Formats: sequence, structure tokens, C-alpha cells
Amino acid sequence: MVDAIGAFTAAGVKLDTAVVAMQGISVWAASAGKGTAEAERAMVNLAQAISAGTVKLNDWVSIETAGMATKQFKEIAIEAGVASGALIKDAN
Repeated sequence: MVDAIGAFTAAGVKLDTAVVAMQGISVWAASAGKGTAEAERAMVNLAQAISAGTVKLNDWVSIETAGMATKQFKEIAIEAGVASGALIKDAN
């Protein structure tokens, strides 16, 4: 987790925010029934996404491969995208 916090701060995330993010990713992994290896994979890929300013396909595939792309996570990600204005929710 310390390495992941370093990767987040190197990507420009403030230390206190990075710590909360690591805690959140750990809880997310646990709620998906995954362990520390999968949480670490998610942390690394999300740090890469933050550095790039976008989640790329290889980042997403890694999250899916880790078994952490749960229905709940996808719904939360969509809601966050809509709230930020990056996505428009289709009424159909």
C-alpha cells in the first residue's frame, strides 16, 4: 500500500487524499471478495490512470481481470461520470 500511495502522490494526488483512496480501494476489494494482490493491482492501475488523466482499456481490463469490476462499482463509476459532466445518462 505504501508503494501505491507513492504512485498516487507522484501522479499529483495529495497525500491525505491518496491515503483515503487506498483505504477505499481496500474496502472495494474486500467487498468484491478479493484480497491484497487484487487491491494492489487496482491501486497500480488507477495510479497510472490518474497520471494519464484517463482510464485506458488496459487499466480497465486489469480491474476486470482482478475480479473487481463488480456491478456496484460500474454503477458508481457511471454515476460519478454523470455527476462530473463527463457522461450523459441515456433515458432509454
